[in-house]
Parts: sequence; C-alpha cells; structure tokens
Amino acid sequence: MFRSVLFSLLAAASACSRDLSGPSAPPVAAHDVSITATIVGTVASGDSVIVHIANTGSRAAYISRCGAGPLLLVQTFVDGSWIGGVQNFMCPVSVPPGPVEVAAGSSIDIARVFSANGRYRFNVGVAGNQDLSDVTIATSNGFDIP
Repeated sequence: MFRSVLFSLLAAASACSRDLSGPSAPPVAAHDVSITATIVGTVASGDSVIVHIANTGSRAAYISRCGAGPLLLVQTFVDGSWIGGVQNFMCPVSVPPGPVEVAAGSSIDIARVFSANGRYRFNVGVAGNQDLSDVTIATSNGFDIP
C-alpha cells in the first residue's frame, strides 16, 4: 500500500514538474486543497515560513502523515527547473494511524524554517479517499529566502 502511494506521488510530481517549470509557476490545488507559503519573519536559525493548507471543497480531503501533521515536500528552483521533493523536517513516529484529514472548509497552518538562500515551494499529496488511492499533488506558490 505505502509503495503504491509513494509511486503515485512520484508520478504525479513528475507530471506536474513538466507543467510547472518556471520560477513563478502558479500554485496548483488538488481535490479542492490549496497550499500557500508566506514568509512571516526571521528567527535565530533562519527565515520562518507559514504553510497554509486549505480545503475549500465540500468533502474531506486526506494527506499523507508525517508525525502528527501532513507530509510536506520541499522543492528548490535550480538552473531553470524545480528539483527535489524532500522533507526539510524529520518525521517523528506517527501517533494516530492513517492520513491527516482536512475537513471541508477547514485549514491547517504549519511553520517551517529555512536557513539556506534560494527559491522554494511545497508539494503535498492530497487524496479524496481515505486510503489515498486517488492522490494528486497540490503545489504552493514559490517563495524566495534571501
């Protein structure tokens, strides 16, 4: 099950990267879930970014879990294309099993800190089914860490 979800995420990310190759590529929603990244300030270890995940749909959506929250993958814009798709935060062991549910009309805010300069964006695998069988990738806006 995990292997098939991972392959689906990778395939969807590859398909999206062809269409969203520019540095100013617009955000892409999946299953009515959108992601917005906003730099909110500087802390001792770098620039603080708030990731806002919002479900504007009429049904719950499901996101792979990283510990107690959603799994966020980070891409970097390098030499004309988005690369990566890795975590910038270690996932602790999940206490609740299964994916994170984002109820219709609700949202989740997550803070991340970036210490390296560059252009970044977030990817999140979103599904309409709790078993993640229909996962597609939602992509945030790009943002610059000076």
